[in-house]
Amino acid sequence: MIEPITRTGSRLPVVMVHGLFGVVPLASRMAAAFGTEHPFFVAHARAFSGNPHDSVESMARDYLAEFRSHCPRGPYIIGGMCAGALVALEMARLLRLAGETVPSVVMLEPNPVLNLNPPQRHLEPALEKATLQQLKQAARTWFTSFGPALKDLPFDATSPSGLEHCVEAGARLIFSYERHRVQPYSGQVDIIASEPFAKLITNASLPWRKEILLGSWSIHAVPGTHDDLFLRQSQALLATIRKVVGGIDEKHPDQA
Repeated sequence: MIEPITRTGSRLPVVMVHGLFGVVPLASRMAAAFGTEHPFFVAHARAFSGNPHDSVESMARDYLAEFRSHCPRGPYIIGGMCAGALVALEMARLLRLAGETVPSVVMLEPNPVLNLNPPQRHLEPALEKATLQQLKQAARTWFTSFGPALKDLPFDATSPSGLEHCVEAGARLIFSYERHRVQPYSGQVDIIASEPFAKLITNASLPWRKEILLGSWSIHAVPGTHDDLFLRQSQALLATIRKVVGGIDEKHPDQA
């Protein structure tokens, strides 16, 4: 689940949680954006190598345990992409409950639709099966479109058989996100989002603002759409990451 990209460094360790379909695109370029002085790890979904997690809470516990086996002591920067922002928030919440310091949760393009704090729900078996087929098609389109950004994955997502395995694993993750009830978070959050998502997230009437992000937070808008952010606008995304991390580093001196 946890893949080390940069193992050494004197600054805050970073873990970046996968997005909606279970992988972290641009992993090596993202590590460079965070800076080689930060130990940098990515969390790919367990579904690619074993049984999928059945909840965001179980993802957060397992990813956190494995990450801390590499970096036993904080403070930590916890990152999450898209739906992975839900997992990142839960990881940060658990760390704070354990007495650890989390200077920032860095969210990359968190989906406003998943920020509405829905009640836990389960579909009827027939409807869940039909929904899964639709999700597989969406996952297949995503993995195909993002192929150039997925070259440094620790598993095959490009061959026909590898693609179908990734489609199956990625599609099943979405039920876990949809059933999750987000807990309020009172720590610092830095949101990096495409301009359309930034406008939605900053809508004062959303539960995202009123019920979930109860601490300090900042939003950093990047030109373009959701898909642009990780493809055509990836340079702008990475530059914004560098700017955000620079601000965190200024507030937190090197960790020996």
